[in-house]
Amino acid sequence: MKLIAFLRAQIGFQGQENARRMGGKQRTVKNVWIYKIEPARNFMWVKGQVPGAEGSFVYIKDAVYKKPEISSLPFPTHFIPEGEDIDELEPLIADLGEVDPFMAAD
Repeated sequence: MKLIAFLRAQIGFQGQENARRMGGKQRTVKNVWIYKIEPARNFMWVKGQVPGAEGSFVYIKDAVYKKPEISSLPFPTHFIPEGEDIDELEPLIADLGEVDPFMAAD
């Protein structure tokens, strides 16, 4: 009887998924909040999870499920005028109001 239980554990139990390779698939994280964009260094600060390995590419697009308020639509949209140097551009920072979400609470 012990031999049958041992073999069953090696094969896998009924309804149990087999171990598979993880990674290499597209992942979507919804409603990530963009805090700051620095065009001179090509940096973007976000509040939330960012999938992928360090140094990998991330595809960012507008929200689909939860549409933003109309008052906040222009940020972070910015088109660089022709002839303007990217290094001279000021960082775009979202209006946080009086409370900074990245600072620890007292």
